Amino acid sequence: MKFDHILKAMSEPWAITMQMMDAIGNAVDQLMAGQNPDLAAFEGNKSKDQPKPYDLQGGVAVIPVSGTLVKSDPYMCFTTYGGIKDAVSKALADPQAKSILLNMDSPGGEVNGVKDAADAIKAADAIKPVYAFADGLMASAAYWLGSGAREIGASATANVGSIGVMTVHYDRSGQDKQRGVARTFIHAGQYKTVGNDAAPLPDAHRQIIETRLGDIYSLFLSTVSANRNLDPAKAGAWADGKVFIADKAKDAGLVDQVMNFDAYLARIQDQTSTTSNRRNPMDINQLKAEHPDLVKQLQGEFAEGLKASAQAQPDLAKVKAEGMAEGIKDTLAFVRATLGKEVGESLAAKMENLIAAGVTGSQVEALCAAGMIAPPKAEEPRAGDKKAEILAALQKTGANPVKPGTPVEPDGNKAVVAALAKGIKDGLRFRGQHKEVSHA
Repeated sequence: MKFDHILKAMSEPWAITMQMMDAIGNAVDQLMAGQNPDLAAFEGNKSKDQPKPYDLQGGVAVIPVSGTLVKSDPYMCFTTYGGIKDAVSKALADPQAKSILLNMDSPGGEVNGVKDAADAIKAADAIKPVYAFADGLMASAAYWLGSGAREIGASATANVGSIGVMTVHYDRSGQDKQRGVARTFIHAGQYKTVGNDAAPLPDAHRQIIETRLGDIYSLFLSTVSANRNLDPAKAGAWADGKVFIADKAKDAGLVDQVMNFDAYLARIQDQTSTTSNRRNPMDINQLKAEHPDLVKQLQGEFAEGLKASAQAQPDLAKVKAEGMAEGIKDTLAFVRATLGKEVGESLAAKMENLIAAGVTGSQVEALCAAGMIAPPKAEEPRAGDKKAEILAALQKTGANPVKPGTPVEPDGNKAVVAALAKGIKDGLRFRGQHKEVSHA
């Protein structure tokens, strides 16, 4: 069986345990010796031939993540990042799957492809709750994936961590010499042949490889730090490449719960059932208790929205004042043009002054009752004196047509005047002319 894929990948960065890296190295050695390596050590998920890439248990889609993780698998024995993403995608689309559980027993694998799969898991948790469980081993790239889950459980004897990246340089110049083979690399670009196995690794090439691994490690570190809310400044305590047993992993912040798989699955099923059967929406107190950071974020966004709205709005008080002044001006013109002709200039002037001063309708009523703005006394109309008849009719409507409590705003002033205008209309009807009063 050809093993070109692994042979080529050996020169690439890996997020994997040292033990599994040694196993891969041994397989490469067997390949170089013309033997067929044993692939059993790399075997991953056994669910490839099943109808679904997960086992649905009480509303929880249990996705196995086991063995060495690689981007592509020409040998049909590894677990691929694409296969994990596909399983998660299908669980999201399954209406019977209310939650997702990554059941992990993996030493990690290739760096190539792991971040995309980790991002997909993180995004899936925003749609359906995603959990991870360390069922034996959850190391390196496997932990990179699982860190995106909202919670991580582990069996008491599980090994968790090994956060770091590595690669291996093989110097095969001795083997070449024994075989009588001399390999010469012809290249353009000073560092095009960095890491080749035809010669010992020069210091300059080593520095280049270490720099590359450092960049990948920083990406690994920042992802786990963000997902697990861990302090990057204290990464030496939780991301120095060590593997922790479950309790120690919990102390380091890498694990949330330590229990066996069945208990952890039951825990998720209970949470899933509670969420599904919740009848009432989350109230503000529960939101504050369960998601304080989200509440702070929403409060900040609301405050910013109010600030932006205030800046975008005109000075409403100024607009209101200007509108009132304009309305009063219109009202005064109406009083002078209409009432002055019918009830006398004296009463019209008094009303004009009162309205301009902002006197309310109830205050006008009190003044009328005191006789301070009463209209001229009516005389008995002489026969044929139409004007006297009109004035008498106006007086019959009441000395005070103003309603109490009339507001100062423009619309209120017009209401006051409208009451006075009613008397004029009634007076005109007594003329028998049936004319409509027109307002300037």
